[in-house]
Amino acid sequence: KEPWLNPRRKGSILHRTFDRFMSGREDRLREEDRSKLMRVLKETAKEEAKRVYPGTEATFEEALRELENCAHLFFRSELRRSGQITPLRHEWEFGYGDNRQNGDGDAFPLRLEDGVLPVRGKIDRIDQKKDGTLAVWDYKTGSQTSFSREDPLKEGQKIQWALYALVLNQYSEEDVTESGYFFTSEKEMGARLAFE
Repeated sequence: KEPWLNPRRKGSILHRTFDRFMSGREDRLREEDRSKLMRVLKETAKEEAKRVYPGTEATFEEALRELENCAHLFFRSELRRSGQITPLRHEWEFGYGDNRQNGDGDAFPLRLEDGVLPVRGKIDRIDQKKDGTLAVWDYKTGSQTSFSREDPLKEGQKIQWALYALVLNQYSEEDVTESGYFFTSEKEMGARLAFE
């Protein structure tokens, strides 16, 4: 039987938590903001537990501890980067139009050398760096073993980071100088894998 905190549910809870915590922030993070993040996480996890019952209170508490460890890693990383970047957008969708529920709508027309590729997706995080350029981040709850600094596209198997950077560059007409992944798991200790 699959555990209640499966990878999909874990990612969903963390994405919603990070979005709720970071959206609308204009000031620098301070250590005392950590408790707010933990409150948001607990509320989000409880919402999910109401939607899909975890089976027992002990199962929920164990899952919450694992989620809290990930959230602490996220907070530590954000605290370190605070003042160096300005978070601009979270969970930014492109190519869906107004009809997100049924998948209709105009896909984003990504211009390539050989034509146009219609795409849609959701960028977890867009930051503005001190030099005014943009950075794109995708949150990953798993391992970075399938990713490589030496072969960032993995022969066409890992194009998400590059695709997102191209879409944002063409949509915003601003320079995107960094794109990559933030690994929220305890195993990866909040590592970031960025490509320029």
